Amino acid sequence: MPIAAVATHAPSPPVVLKQTSPERSKTDWKVHALVVLAHTLILIGVALAVVAACVPAIPHPMIAMGSSAVPIIAGVLALDSVSRREQPPALAKAVNHGPKPLGLENPNIEIEGKKKSAAQCWLASLCHLFFDTDEYRERLEKVASDKDFAPLIEAQDLYLQNQKTEKAPVAPIDLQTLRNLFHGLHSDISGTAGIHEDPTKAIEELHVRTNSFLPLMEQIQKTDVNGNVSLRGARPVDYFQIQLQIQAGQNNSFSELFTNCFSSKWGGDEKFEKRIWFTTPPKSFLVQAERFYHDWSSGSCKTRKISTPMDFPENLLLDETLSPRGAATYTPDLFIEHRGLFAESGHYVAYINRGGTWWCADDSTVFEITPEIAHEKLRKAYLVHYTKLEEEAPQLKMVGR
Repeated sequence: MPIAAVATHAPSPPVVLKQTSPERSKTDWKVHALVVLAHTLILIGVALAVVAACVPAIPHPMIAMGSSAVPIIAGVLALDSVSRREQPPALAKAVNHGPKPLGLENPNIEIEGKKKSAAQCWLASLCHLFFDTDEYRERLEKVASDKDFAPLIEAQDLYLQNQKTEKAPVAPIDLQTLRNLFHGLHSDISGTAGIHEDPTKAIEELHVRTNSFLPLMEQIQKTDVNGNVSLRGARPVDYFQIQLQIQAGQNNSFSELFTNCFSSKWGGDEKFEKRIWFTTPPKSFLVQAERFYHDWSSGSCKTRKISTPMDFPENLLLDETLSPRGAATYTPDLFIEHRGLFAESGHYVAYINRGGTWWCADDSTVFEITPEIAHEKLRKAYLVHYTKLEEEAPQLKMVGR
């Protein structure tokens, strides 16, 4: 299980814009009256057209049919007028609750004479994780004085300023500058635009720089050939995330894979058993579904993806087995999906929960989605950020027993 993250403060309420008053509009009756009038005019026009076509006794039927078009056109224009009116307050309120776009600067670039995407979507999703979760904002505060992180801090400040205004982003966030930043911090991250990267590389680097790891302890039990048991003293381990080792072509159970991260056995004549547990329930933690693997079946190494859905729980319980000092319940407040078949291509998209409403952040586009869509997308997630609930939710999914 690779490295992972810890939070030290309870999540604060999400940043929201000024809410539109939920009072019913005083002009609603005018809108309804206009709709009724529009439909009435259209029906009158249709009736006149039918009469003109079916009753040959009417003189100049073409004139009659022409006159029937007048109320139809008037009705259509009236409906168009209704559609152009300002949206109702309830809808405006929902829109204002959502996260604003990053204001990204991510133009197409020219590679070998061809226009291609700058492939910065992984960075855009990463920015939402860093900027839209309280714990990662706290980690950025720890590196605020580090000049290596200056472009990222500036981007965060700009993003948070944009959340407090109803205006469009005042300036774009240059993702190439952020790519160069992480390339300087982590040599495995390419500084060349057009190359996809794994967001976890940058996440790990932030945890290392801030020395913020999950509060985990590890203990190994050894049983020799004579059945004698010995314990190695418990020691802290530096993990910044929980990594699920999913398998291609299998029915991967989240509960089983999650539990396996905390308990494993191996050996032959001498047997070993490793146990890991939380010393205290963290405020949040990151779960990665290891969907990419190296395939040598063709004689050369290719990085392929496992697209099998995973039953990520919407209420995750760390019981006393995994957290002896107190159980805690967690729920996802942000997750990242990778669309595509290979690690070197495809598209990363972030999904953010604001006050119970889910939003899809697709590069510079942000729009609301239904809970049903969010649940389905969660099954395909690559990274899931779980945050601690203050109160236990009913019908929790038990994990760890």
